Amino acid sequence: MKPFWEKEEASPFTLEKIEKEKIREAEGRLGVALPDTYKKLILEWNGGFTVRNAFPTEQPNSWA
Repeated sequence: MKPFWEKEEASPFTLEKIEKEKIREAEGRLGVALPDTYKKLILEWNGGFTVRNAFPTEQPNSWA
């Protein structure tokens, strides 16, 4: 399987590291409980981006 996530410390797409307390604060303000798997994803990949960000197509389109 090819890598899905890309993370560069000096990238403009890399956000400030988030702490569990900030997630709890956001859940409280929004009145929701985020799924545990989503919270793990935020803690590990906050600011990361997908390596493969295009979908191959046979049809002409405006961006390819």
